[in-house]
Amino acid sequence: MPYDWWHMPDSPTFHWFAYRPMIDEFSREIANSINDLTNYAHNLKAWHRVLSDMTEDEQFDVHHDAIDPLAVTAINLPHVIRSRLTHDFRNAYNHRFSPRIGHGITQVVSRSIDPTSKQVTYTYTMLDGIKLDPLTDLLTGQCERAYVAFAAFQDLVNDQIATIK
Repeated sequence: MPYDWWHMPDSPTFHWFAYRPMIDEFSREIANSINDLTNYAHNLKAWHRVLSDMTEDEQFDVHHDAIDPLAVTAINLPHVIRSRLTHDFRNAYNHRFSPRIGHGITQVVSRSIDPTSKQVTYTYTMLDGIKLDPLTDLLTGQCERAYVAFAAFQDLVNDQIATIK
């Protein structure tokens, strides 16, 4: 995503003094997040290509040391970007164990509460790890959506600047 894409008038009025630093920071941080998401998706695709030449033990080590932390960050980043655009910070943290990336089983026992009866139910299941290939495809789609959202944000800012002029 580009930086410093917006243009202020040559002789700013009082209205610009608050707006300029806000739009500067806000647009830079959103662009940084979208660029991070793009880089993470590209890195995960590269790891996917490298894994095929590794033994299963080597794959486990690479998942643990490099892929899992990168994938978890990438999976959460679209929500972070959306939250920054909608000011919805309440759901920033996950409230349960996430699926593993590539290998492993999680969520063997799930707990749910019926909202009407308040009855608690436990379900026994096994959630396989998220496979890297479909994950990188999904992240690429998230990048494309982030690009569209950023373009709409740019249009909004440019409209605001034109109105303030």
